[in-house]
Amino acid sequence: MKEVTALLAKKADRRWRLVKWGAVRALYPLLAKIGLLRADLLEDVLGPFQEQKPLPLVFNEGDVAFLPRTVLHGAIADKVLCTAGRNLLWVSAESGGECIRYFPAGLAEGPNPLVMIYLAGDAMTRDHSGRRRIVSAYAEQTPARLSAAMQAWSSEAGVPAIYLARPGMYGSSGDHNRRRSFYELNVIDAAIDELRTKYSIKQFVLVGHSGGGQVVAGLISERSDLAGVVISSGLLSVHQVVSSWEFKREVPGRYLYDSTKYYDPLAMIADIRKGGAPPVYILSDPEDQAVPFYSQLRYARRLRAAGVSVQHVFLHGPKPAHHLLGEQAKRAAVLLVNGRSALDIRMDLQKANVEVVGEGRRLKFNSLERKIIPPLLSAKSAICIGVRQEARGNMSTLFSKSPDTLVPPASLVKILTAMVAIDCAVAMKFDLDHEMRVKPEDLSSGSGGNILPGEAITLRDAIVNLLLPSSNITANAVCRHFDNLLLDGKGGGKGFVDLISDKLKSLGALSTKVQNPSGIASRGQVTTARDMAAIVWAASQYDAISSVWSLPNAGICVRDKTIRKIDVASTVGIVRDYDFVGGKTGTLVPGVFNIAAIILAPDGSRMVAVILGAQSDSDRVADIRDMVDYVKRSCAWSRQ
Repeated sequence: MKEVTALLAKKADRRWRLVKWGAVRALYPLLAKIGLLRADLLEDVLGPFQEQKPLPLVFNEGDVAFLPRTVLHGAIADKVLCTAGRNLLWVSAESGGECIRYFPAGLAEGPNPLVMIYLAGDAMTRDHSGRRRIVSAYAEQTPARLSAAMQAWSSEAGVPAIYLARPGMYGSSGDHNRRRSFYELNVIDAAIDELRTKYSIKQFVLVGHSGGGQVVAGLISERSDLAGVVISSGLLSVHQVVSSWEFKREVPGRYLYDSTKYYDPLAMIADIRKGGAPPVYILSDPEDQAVPFYSQLRYARRLRAAGVSVQHVFLHGPKPAHHLLGEQAKRAAVLLVNGRSALDIRMDLQKANVEVVGEGRRLKFNSLERKIIPPLLSAKSAICIGVRQEARGNMSTLFSKSPDTLVPPASLVKILTAMVAIDCAVAMKFDLDHEMRVKPEDLSSGSGGNILPGEAITLRDAIVNLLLPSSNITANAVCRHFDNLLLDGKGGGKGFVDLISDKLKSLGALSTKVQNPSGIASRGQVTTARDMAAIVWAASQYDAISSVWSLPNAGICVRDKTIRKIDVASTVGIVRDYDFVGGKTGTLVPGVFNIAAIILAPDGSRMVAVILGAQSDSDRVADIRDMVDYVKRSCAWSRQ
């Protein structure tokens, strides 16, 4: 009853705020007209509805600081003065044109094959009452400091670097109040075109922090000259975040900005050229207090699903905001332009992340108290294991929920079937092109009924059919085929299922009992999350398995009188997630929805994540994502 009362009170409060502030906003122009309200240029604050008074653009140099008032009110430029100035670009815009300032370092007179560009975060914030203020750090910045920063960045990378000022900021004309709109995106896009022409630049690596990260993400689908993209703490699912911010302040968001004019990088992923997207690095602190972490997480997953090469790196920003990761983003760009691998870049960033600044002293990352709430999983059993080296002996439990509870494994058994089939082939000196023929007794209900009696399938394609569509018929055919060979004298009197039991003993998976090769329901056939983690890690060491179970889809062939090609698809709901390395599902209806997966950890190592006994397919997907996200956020990943 208390919860219902609180919910009704919350709804009533929101309705009242909509009415109250809607009336205030409507009356505001009248009050200003009769002189009761005015925009005071001596104040570096603008009320939620105060009219801006644009100022002439000031071309400051050296150690002269930038004026916060020009960010609040906007700056107007003159084309003649702009085109005559140094490091200024006149670009067409909705308003007729904007003068965009940039701070270069290392540019050659002749062609420049590759140039890094940095776009900073927003300079304006709104307080609880909706008043607009400029962040204190803005007034501390000068042209000399920006130029020095670019010079240092260029020297470290060995390529030219440019600080490109967004509209209304750091010496550029325009209106910073119109950030997030296509106006800003188009102005920046046009400015980069001007730079490309002026300096004969072939390719760019774009780096954007926070609001600048949104601009960079928006440009991925617009440009074909990007060699790489690095985004730190970016606002990347704009409409989702803006919706959550509607009642964050006293004044409802709809009265402060028109979000219908905002572009959303998440929605623009569909426009990214197939096969033409650059590698993307997204840097996040899961405790970010300025931009919600889920914005970057959702964007990374959607990029991965679209086939874009994306690396999502979890770092630690300084307290209290956990937001400032711009320097790490620039470091990632340095490594990227120097041809370092994705793993090298991850490791370098994590090593630099071992020590972070906090409360005036150096703190070890491992000593930070990270108040991350453990996930509430629907599954009966779960575990996440970290593997630091290519050896099972160096495993550590990062999260668990009843990891020794017995649960039917369902089709996770097929992982063992694939392993033992490969072991048998090796022992019998067969290769993966060894054929087996399906017989009527192999027919079974359930998943993967895509092959027919009389058809022959190679061991290679049988493994694909076991792991992706989870074919019960294939599991039965593999078991029967090797049973006949084993019992004919090549197996020492042991059948195929006996060898599965032996395999379990060798892996220390002593609680797991297997009675058939497909995982179809059978009394006494059980496993545990802890055992399954050991099984999955062992399976990942088989090339014939690790090369298959990460695929969203594949093609196999079966042969009878003619060859028939079959397209198969993975049953794994997270197969396109950015951090998925490989894995399989197992399902028995009702109430047994399992998944076991190898996951890429933030430091480049591997994790094994197992969910057993979720109540539905959507629950097991949500559970494994929640568990993995929690582990990534709560653990220290830098190698010591």
